[in-house]
Amino acid sequence: MIDLHTHAGQSDGSFAPADLVRAAVDLGLEALAIADHDTLAGYDAAHSAAVECRLERVCGIEAYHREHNAEQTALYASIAEKFHLIVKGGSDFHGANKPAISLGTGGRAICVCLQILEQMKNGRPGTTGVGRVN
Repeated sequence: MIDLHTHAGQSDGSFAPADLVRAAVDLGLEALAIADHDTLAGYDAAHSAAVECRLERVCGIEAYHREHNAEQTALYASIAEKFHLIVKGGSDFHGANKPAISLGTGGRAICVCLQILEQMKNGRPGTTGVGRVN
């Protein structure tokens, strides 16, 4: 299982990036996207822990958010496109800041299969938001 929509403390999540990586590994996740609002700092900060834990990271940015106006959404979507970032999909995990949302599930039966990750790696047609996968 993978989770392609989490947030670290660099935006509005409550987990430090390394702690988010370790929590994902403890749950048995094989890949994790940190899709913070307006920043890639959480993804960058998670690098060492992800390498140590052998967790694949997917770089993302949350372009579509209820608090973004049309100009902000267009800006973040264009940044995602320019840098080949994944835009969203997954639990929307924020840690203690949104306790009803669980890592890997979103508080409901969300399960993104590994086939999606393989399609993203291979850049296959039919996948959207193909991102950097490390």
